[in-house]
Amino acid sequence: MAYYGSQYQPYGTNLESGLSGLAPKRVIPKQRMKMSMKGMCAFIWFPWVLFSLLYADVTFSLHYNIPLLCWALVAVAAILALAIGTAAWQGLQESKPSWLLVLSFSTFLAVVLGPLLGDINYWMNMQPYYDLQTLNEYNEVNPATSQGQQMMDAGKVQFAQGAGLDLTKAFQFQDLDTYCVAPIAMGNSSLKSYDFWAVGLNCCGWNASKLVDYKCGQSTSSTAREGLRLMNANQRNYFRLAVQQAEAQYRITAKHPIFFYWTEDAAKDMLSYWDYGFKYFENGVGAFFVVQIFLVIVSTVLFSKFEF
Repeated sequence: MAYYGSQYQPYGTNLESGLSGLAPKRVIPKQRMKMSMKGMCAFIWFPWVLFSLLYADVTFSLHYNIPLLCWALVAVAAILALAIGTAAWQGLQESKPSWLLVLSFSTFLAVVLGPLLGDINYWMNMQPYYDLQTLNEYNEVNPATSQGQQMMDAGKVQFAQGAGLDLTKAFQFQDLDTYCVAPIAMGNSSLKSYDFWAVGLNCCGWNASKLVDYKCGQSTSSTAREGLRLMNANQRNYFRLAVQQAEAQYRITAKHPIFFYWTEDAAKDMLSYWDYGFKYFENGVGAFFVVQIFLVIVSTVLFSKFEF
């Protein structure tokens, strides 16, 4: 028995050691990426604040008064976004994805969209407003005796009592848009030179008498006798072509034509540029905040489902 016992003991020892090798190993679950509430708020607010600052930087007066400083600030923000992106890329290369990826994407979005939307808003609304502020205001201007060459710096003009639109000499120039013009005159009297013109875009057409039916701005108002200067340089060339056609059609002369929006209150219309610009700024800031919250929520859901 001793002999057999000595034979069984090693066998039993080997069996136990073999079974121990087959025992299941303890699996340690990988940790998921988590972020505190403070950290999440920081990831929401930082890109949004950066977007708002850049949007304001390019939209408002700094762009008009000191454009070099305006775009220098944009360049600094771009460098900051590049630094965050580099840190996120290094973490990704080391197989350590983190919330820096979300921050990097949001920051780049802020650096691109802020200046882009601000530049569009600036050229459409704020730049004309600032330009008009630098121009002069003239009162009691008689289009029969005043010349356009004398008032090339006019921004807002109040015409003399009795001045109005001579709709019998209105004309249009057709391109992708319809550029409508009508001379400002004193009653039905003929002028030596028609230098003051009311303008409008896509607001006129040919009537049954084959004359231009001008319906731009406040052309039908009996109390309107003010003009707000047209500031869009690209449109000015097309309106000048419309005036040249009116000269040929009606055999009149316009030596130095200048263009206005015909209105009852030029000062109020001038402020409308600011109102529209600030409205677009507010809408842009609010929209980016909503987008930023959406990105953080989506990222939180995705990170909670993937293990690293």
